[in-house]
Amino acid sequence: MTPLVRQASEQGVLELVGELSDNRAYACYLSGEFPEAVDAQSDALQHYRGVEDWLRAGHAARSLSLLFRYQGEIARAWEVGHEAVTVLERRCVACQE
Repeated sequence: MTPLVRQASEQGVLELVGELSDNRAYACYLSGEFPEAVDAQSDALQHYRGVEDWLRAGHAARSLSLLFRYQGEIARAWEVGHEAVTVLERRCVACQE
């Protein structure tokens, strides 16, 4: 396997893990398991950053911000929410170019 094919394969796995973590976070949120939802959403955000999928990273950060707010962690919600806005605004500008 060439290095380029190996890298593409590894990125696909990271994207899949990100999606699974994102779905798990939503399921935990729906069942009221907020600490578990935060852990899963943090994992999703980390994986999306790892493959430089900035649109998904922005949405994951937005979701994580909401989860922090639901737990009363306003400072962390603000911090992660600001990151989400920054990432998504950058992505929006890149799409328009």
